[in-house]
Amino acid sequence: MNSPTVSAQASSYELVGELKGNTAAASAITFNEDATMIIVGSDDGYVRAYSTHDFQLLQALYDKAWGKVTTLTYMSTLSSTGDKIYFLAIGDIRGSVSIIPKDTAKRWFLQKKLKHHLAFDFNDSVALASYDPLNQRVAFASHGGTVKLFNIDAGGKITERWVLPATPGILPASLAFFGSGNQSLLYLKVETGEM
Repeated sequence: MNSPTVSAQASSYELVGELKGNTAAASAITFNEDATMIIVGSDDGYVRAYSTHDFQLLQALYDKAWGKVTTLTYMSTLSSTGDKIYFLAIGDIRGSVSIIPKDTAKRWFLQKKLKHHLAFDFNDSVALASYDPLNQRVAFASHGGTVKLFNIDAGGKITERWVLPATPGILPASLAFFGSGNQSLLYLKVETGEM
């Protein structure tokens, strides 16, 4: 049996909708917990949430402190009553992470409750993010190569747990939790392929 050619594979895809409203290049993308919302960050500092049902714009978020949005991470944690609380973590070009809670009843992000955290030195942009849903923690890597691990609480506060200092001249390529109970963090470096 012959394997399909590239052109045969490409022709099996079709455009099902367009996300309208972006005025700059998209730089980050994620989905919400049930994939009913696609969330897009862009170079103009906006984060836009769209319906995956009809591709309509649901909400636009903006904060002039963000500059360019570099990462988007959708996270959850548990309240004291055991209910899930959802957050959007927005990494930016200036080295900050903003945490915005989601109103689960109305399905909107509550920008008035946004919390800024300077994760890295100013202008050492947030390059990568990985969320660990088993342990309610998140790891961020900066463009300069520093990796930091944070716990997230029910109020959206992130608390730094440890830091892996940067290796000069090495850029981050990938970051992911893995292993039994997500106890390990894979960090892949661009130039060396080192993990």
